[in-house]
Amino acid sequence: MKLTIVSPTNKTIYENIVAVELDSEAGQIEILPQHQKMIASLSIGVIKIKIIDKKILILVNGGVIKVENDELEILTSNATPSHEMVEKEIEKALMLAQNKITPQTLPTELIQIEKEIKYQKLKQKMREQLGNG
Repeated sequence: MKLTIVSPTNKTIYENIVAVELDSEAGQIEILPQHQKMIASLSIGVIKIKIIDKKILILVNGGVIKVENDELEILTSNATPSHEMVEKEIEKALMLAQNKITPQTLPTELIQIEKEIKYQKLKQKMREQLGNG
């Protein structure tokens, strides 16, 4: 199975995928080779990619998934592999997002800010669990 993750800044392709676990808006999904066609909304969360000899963890900021012809495509606004998570960058992004909240913040802006805060906190938690420095 082939997996392609596309964000505004990057496109990553993984081959020889054994399984992919992810969180959709409807719940957790495991996608295996020869999976039936599917389109779903992706929640903020961790994608677990199992390749024959290793496991890769990627944090995504929501998005859309499409499965067809033994290929999985993920479109997301942000995808961060676990090995790229740096504590100082996470703390800076959290502070910037929190500083955007004021009494004048519009509800639509507040939703986006809260989504960014949730994403950064999940990134922080994942980094701590993996022990990345």
